[in-house]
Order: sequence, then structure tokens, then C-alpha cells
Amino acid sequence: MDRKFALDDEGQDAAAELRYEMWQADKGTWYNADFSLTRSGGFHAEFDYDNPPFGGDVDADLLLEDQRLLPRTADQLPEWHPAARLDR
Repeated sequence: MDRKFALDDEGQDAAAELRYEMWQADKGTWYNADFSLTRSGGFHAEFDYDNPPFGGDVDADLLLEDQRLLPRTADQLPEWHPAARLDR
């Protein structure tokens, strides 16, 4: 049985720190992550570098600020990203 849970404030802070620490020059960092625990205690993480965060329900100004703080080169920006339209 799969169940999804939202992160509490502490979990959101940890995810934000992980996102920052995983940033790579040119490539940037991930927009979405899925963390799973198995019944046997295993852990699995998947990171999505290509799709809009929050199912696409995010303010363009927040995405532009994210690009300023954790930049990607123009060739690594997805077409949906508002900064991609500025760079092309």
C-alpha cells in the first residue's frame, strides 16, 4: 500500500538544504523529489530535474529567483521555465 505524506516544516527545511547541496554548476538542481520508505526499512529517493515544481502551480517570479540562486545554463533550462524564454 502506497501512502503519500507532506513534509512538515523541519522536513521542508531539510529538503531545501539537500536541494542546495545537490546543485551542480551548469546542470542546476532538481525541482521535485519523491522519497519512499519500504516496510523493511529501506529508503529510496528519486529526483526530477525536468518537470515544474508543485505540479506547475508556482509563481514565475519564484522560478526566476530560484534560477538566480541555483543557476542552470540556458541549454539545461526546461522550455516551461520562465528564464528559458529570457535566454533564447
